[in-house]
Amino acid sequence: PVIDSFKLSLSSLHKYQIRGKVEFSDHTWAEAFNDGYMIDAKTYPVKFEVKDKSIITVSSKGIITPVAVGKTEVTVTIKDGPSFTVPVEVTDN
Repeated sequence: PVIDSFKLSLSSLHKYQIRGKVEFSDHTWAEAFNDGYMIDAKTYPVKFEVKDKSIITVSSKGIITPVAVGKTEVTVTIKDGPSFTVPVEVTDN
């Protein structure tokens, strides 16, 4: 992950996005988040799976929306292969 954990507030107006860093064999890198800006989202699709959807939702582009106070995890899989898990905590302040 580009950021390995998130702590956000129910009242925050700022939106956070989960992104994965992809390193290629030619030593270049890019961020994967299904937008196609840095790498082609059709070639490297990203899947976001939220463990507890009562705490947060995550859009197809990795944007986190807080729903309730608590802690959960998001598992991110890039092109049916490499994956990582990011903890997310939501507070009420």
